[in-house]
Order: sequence, then structure tokens, then C-alpha cells
Amino acid sequence: MTPQSERKTRMKRSLILLLNTLFYIQLCAQHNTSSPYSMFGVGEIETGTYGMNSGMAGSGIGLYVPGFLNIANPAAIAIDSLSFIFDVSTSAKISRFSLGEGREKATSANLKKIAMGFRTIPKLSLSLGLMPYSSVEYKLRTGEIVEGTNQQYDMLYEGNGGFTQIYLGGSYKLYPKWSLGVKAAYLFGTINDIQGSWTQSRTITSTGYKFVMDFGIIYNDRLNERTNLTIGATYGYKSQIKLNSTRTVSINNVPEIIPSLHVYIPQSIALGASLQKIRGRSHLIFAADYKFTDWGATPSPNKKVYYSANHRLNAGVQITPNYRTPRNYFQRMAYQAGGFYERSHLKIGGNNLIETGLSLGMIFPLGRRTVLFLSADLAHRGGTMMINENYLRLNLGVSLNEAWFIKWAYD
Repeated sequence: MTPQSERKTRMKRSLILLLNTLFYIQLCAQHNTSSPYSMFGVGEIETGTYGMNSGMAGSGIGLYVPGFLNIANPAAIAIDSLSFIFDVSTSAKISRFSLGEGREKATSANLKKIAMGFRTIPKLSLSLGLMPYSSVEYKLRTGEIVEGTNQQYDMLYEGNGGFTQIYLGGSYKLYPKWSLGVKAAYLFGTINDIQGSWTQSRTITSTGYKFVMDFGIIYNDRLNERTNLTIGATYGYKSQIKLNSTRTVSINNVPEIIPSLHVYIPQSIALGASLQKIRGRSHLIFAADYKFTDWGATPSPNKKVYYSANHRLNAGVQITPNYRTPRNYFQRMAYQAGGFYERSHLKIGGNNLIETGLSLGMIFPLGRRTVLFLSADLAHRGGTMMINENYLRLNLGVSLNEAWFIKWAYD
């Protein structure tokens, strides 16, 4: 066996070990989130910022990098004719909650994305994948007053579940500088809401499914030999999910069909831009996004919580010190940093839930066509008279890029 084939064999074994580790994390994990804010609607909606742009706070609406699966904008799927890309991402989150003098900790972890991408015809690139759409995982204990008395008893509110999506996305290069994209997703899932006291408990199990679609457009222009500008936009239309529900009370444990509920997915509009520049041997990427989600046009299922428009801003930078494959491995690595601000759609007591955070990431090249992504988010979520959450989220992913349809020559 030649030294080159030995290196390829060791690399494949390392990648197999990594993939097994990711799936082990998935099997050991119990949920995607641990947050009291996941109790509303379909739960805490995933940002989908996993993969090559995770260290830039998920900036990707206007990011066009051939050879990577950027699913933030379906029009940004860019794959050459000889490539087959396989992406796997996982995430772990450590949260610390506080309200007044109360303190609580929680951890969560799960597989976040399994996706593949390939070219079909000269101008059409496709991506197929499985990833969570929303997650529900909360447990709250409050004191309730018995009506007409001064006596107090404990009431437990608990929930789990969420929705998963299977998606198919396609990008078609309409003109040399313009690409159009469509992503069709099938959402399905189950949410369990449990309310209990020392006398009895009530469980409502709701299941539903829905087809949804997002559309995207990309304008990609080479300004000069060393500078590239990309502008992108996406649109997602409003949908309604019908939840078929049953209620079970602990006293008789007999499931009872109750009237169907409806939860909504509002329309959304996002804009983004990126600038890629070569300076000497280094490669720089600057990217920024803005996303508006019209939650204010959808009714809230909870009388104490109101929905308003959701606004999210995120920006990031990536630098590769020497992209021309030097001998120094650390110069071939890509280093990322970013930040984000989000005014959530949840409005409690007249105040919006606010989330801010910073991201750091690194991309490790493993051979010529495979990379490892590692990033971390440090963020705060809360507001006036709300439960405040400080969390650290670690993201890990791998992208295997294999060559198709190559005729090997033998001596």
C-alpha cells in the first residue's frame, strides 16, 4: 500500500469514527431544547444555522460558496458536476435560567441535520435532507390558589415533542449571475402537553403534518479578479397546521378526542449580502442577513402571550490565512466570528422577548474535499419581568465531498 493510500485509509477511518460519534450523541440525547419559551405554538423554531456558516451567526441568505450546502437560501445550493456532498451536524446546549432569586440549569443535545447534495443536469443542483423544524421541552412548577380560600397547591406544566422536516431543495442557474431556488418540506410531528397536580393530571397529545415551500433568489457578480459580491433574498408563505388532539385524564386513563387545534407558520421575508475578497494569499468573507417573520398576523393560542413581528439581524466574517494549501495546516483553516440580535415574536406582559449572542467557529480541512465544522454560540435571551436564559451552544458537523463519475486509470 502506498503512503498516499494509507493516508486516505486513515482519513476514512477517522471520518467513520466521527460519524459514529455524532450518531451516538443523537441516541443519547433526549431532546433538542430545554426552554419554557418552547411551550407556545409549534415550539421553539430551529434557526437552521448549522454547517459552514454556523460560526458566522448563521449568515447565509446572500452567501454563495460552491462546494458547500448552504440551505439558508435554496438558490445558494451550488455543486459542480463531479461532486456528491454529504453533511451531518449535531449540537449541544447548556442553559442557565433565572427569575428573581430562582436559578435553574438544563442541558440538551441532538442531531441537527443530515443532508446530501448533487448536480443533476448542468444548471440544476439538488439538496435532500432531514432536520428538526421545531422543538418542545419544558417543565414549570407554579403555586396555584384554591378558589375561595387562601390555600395553595403545586401545579406542574410539562411538555415535549416537536416537528421534523424532510426537505428537497433545488437551485437553477437561470443566467450566469442569477440563480433561482425552491425548497419543499414535509413537516410532521407530535406535541405532548401535560398539566398535573397532586390529585390528577391531564395530557393532551397533538399530531399534525403539512407541506410548506420557500423560494429564493441569488445574484452573484465578480466585481474584479479578487472581489466577489453576492446578494440574496428568500420568501416563505403563510401556512396553517391542523393538530388532531386527544386528551387523557389520570383518573380514568381513557383517551378522549377533543376539537382540533390550529397553529400557524407565518410568512417571512429575508435579505442578505456577502462580499468575498482575496488579499494576497488570504481569503476573506463578510456576510450579513436580515429576516422579517410576520407573526403579528397570526393568532396566539395563549391569552397571556401575544404575537408580534419577529426581526432578526446577524452578521459574520470568515478568514482563511492562506487558501493556497500551504504546508502550515493552521493557515489552511478558516476562522469565523459573528453576532446576532433577534426581537422575538413572543410578547409577554407588553414586552418582547429579546435574544442577542456571539458566535465563534473554525473550519478544519480534512484532505482536499472534506471539512469539519466546529463553532460555539454564547447568547442571552429574556426581557423585563421574564425568565432570563444564558446559554452556550456547541455545534459540530462534517461535510464529505466525494467525486462522481471519475474514470480511474491503472498502470
